Order: sequence, then C-alpha cells, then structure tokens
Amino acid sequence: MILILISTVAGIVNQGNKFFREGKYDTALSYYNQAELLSPENPVIKFNKGVALYKLGRMDEAEKSLLGALKTKNPVLKQRTFYNLGNTYYKMGKLDNAIKSYISALKLNPFDKEAKKNLEMCLKQKKQNKSKNNKKEKNKNQQKNEKQKPKEKKQNGDVKQQLQAVQNELKKLLKKNIQKKKGKGGGSVRDW
Repeated sequence: MILILISTVAGIVNQGNKFFREGKYDTALSYYNQAELLSPENPVIKFNKGVALYKLGRMDEAEKSLLGALKTKNPVLKQRTFYNLGNTYYKMGKLDNAIKSYISALKLNPFDKEAKKNLEMCLKQKKQNKSKNNKKEKNKNQQKNEKQKPKEKKQNGDVKQQLQAVQNELKKLLKKNIQKKKGKGGGSVRDW
C-alpha cells in the first residue's frame, strides 16, 4: 500500500514537472496540488508548487509553499529553495528578505553565480532606494530647518552627521561581507 502511494505521488509529480518544462504552469500546479493532497509534508512537492506559483505571479502563495519546502534535510533542495525565495521576495518588493534568502543560498552553495548576481542587484537597489529616500528627507529637513532658530539648525546638523557616519560604517561592513563572498554564485529558477 505504501509503495503504491509513493509511486503514485512520484508519477503525479513527474507529470507536473513535464508540464512545468513545457511552460504550462497552471497544469503543472494542478498536478502538484494533487500530489500534495497525498503527501502534504513533502518538501519536493512544496518546492515545485512554489516555483509554479512564482511563474504564475502568485507571490504570496509561492512564498508560503517555498517556506514549507525549507523543512527539507536535502541541502541541494534547501539551497534552491532559498534562491527561489529570494526571487519571490524581490518580486514582492521585500528587498531585505530577498537579501537574506540569497545569502542563505550562497552559504549552502558558494558557487551559485545567479544567487550572487541577484544579491548584488538587491544590495545595489537597496542603496539606490536609500539614496532617494535620503534626498527626499534632506529636502524636507532643509525646508523645516529654514524655519528653525540657528541653534536648532546646529543640533540637527550634528545628528545628521552622526547618522551619516553610522550609515557609512554599515556600508563598509556590507562591502566586506560581499568581498568575502566574491567568486561564489549559481542559477536561475530551478525545478526538479
């Protein structure tokens, strides 16, 4: 009975993979859903389902399924799951989560060039976003400061300088971490 169930689940997953490779993600997802009913805790099924949901643009569901796949003990599957979670978080606009996921993927496979490239892209985008926000904040503060007394201006300037020094130190630490990881990298969205 157990052997029949295992072979049935494997057959259903294989059918889903066939449709996934053909770009028929809706059909692949229906097979993965069937397989999940028979084996609800199977991390391979959760991974495949998560990637299909990602391809369909259903990011919240993809995130949930991929998080379930992280329960695997298979380091290759875990690395691929972190990579795909990074992609999912990026699409969701969750840059910090994407960065953490790519770092986790690189810890498991330091040679994953795609994960490294995506991590660098996220860090660059985060820096650009921070720069834009700083410019907006600076303009806002400038207008506000023009209305304040000279003494208050000096105090605000001191705080800004301290904040900038802390931000510069954080940037240096990030650069050091990235330099340590240079030469590591990986792949695109992967399926089994």
